[in-house]
Amino acid sequence: SVLCVPNPLGLELGQEGLEEVLSQESVPQAELFVERMLRHMGGRVRENERDEFKNMVQGLIAQGSDASFPDLASSLGSQPSWAEFDSNAKCVANRNAPPSVVGEAIGWTCQRATSFSCDDLPTYCNSTYKIADYIFSRYYEQLGDTASPLEHCSFNGAALFAASSVYGAWTGSSHCVSGGEAPVTGATTSAEVDDTTTTDASTEAPTTTEAAASSSHEETMPDILSAAPKFAVHSFALLATILFPLVTPITGLSY
Repeated sequence: SVLCVPNPLGLELGQEGLEEVLSQESVPQAELFVERMLRHMGGRVRENERDEFKNMVQGLIAQGSDASFPDLASSLGSQPSWAEFDSNAKCVANRNAPPSVVGEAIGWTCQRATSFSCDDLPTYCNSTYKIADYIFSRYYEQLGDTASPLEHCSFNGAALFAASSVYGAWTGSSHCVSGGEAPVTGATTSAEVDDTTTTDASTEAPTTTEAAASSSHEETMPDILSAAPKFAVHSFALLATILFPLVTPITGLSY
């Protein structure tokens, strides 16, 4: 029974997760895992091509332990005919990741930013997740054509490469991502939802670490700056009197 095996929506998007789901020898379980990979690449299965997608998954199960996650990622990255991809997909904060994880990733990324500065954050990107949307999306684009969504837009689970239909539903996210325009005062579309709400399981299920997070994910600007490794904040002069000294940059992180 699938009730007794790990949920493919919570498995690591890597070789270990692939081997685990294929060992279940369940087409529906494997489909969930591969579709999750596809969504993390800004794509989705075409509804009229589901049979073709299922055939691919069955072939993957047949490979068993010989199946390779890098090979699967490369195959999906080649944009097979049964899938469609959003050209406006962006690297954004995973709303199921706890703020502490997102904060660490923000600090790590800011230390490596060369095409933008983290002290140029607009005031309307005023929560942990929206700050991360601003930084992650620009850092990913900084990497250029060599960037891979699964490899360079994860940050230990803090980020995901999301289609515009996903991040566009989070309040303020579309304004903070690279290429976004400043919001018109008082304008919020009915389709937008509070970005403190975790994403639906069909978008991105929490990992074991994420599931242990508090149900309340929202942090104010001072909170995120204290949680993350230091990065410049002089553009936020109005907060200078209330921010305490920033912690030493975290080292040894591998993203």
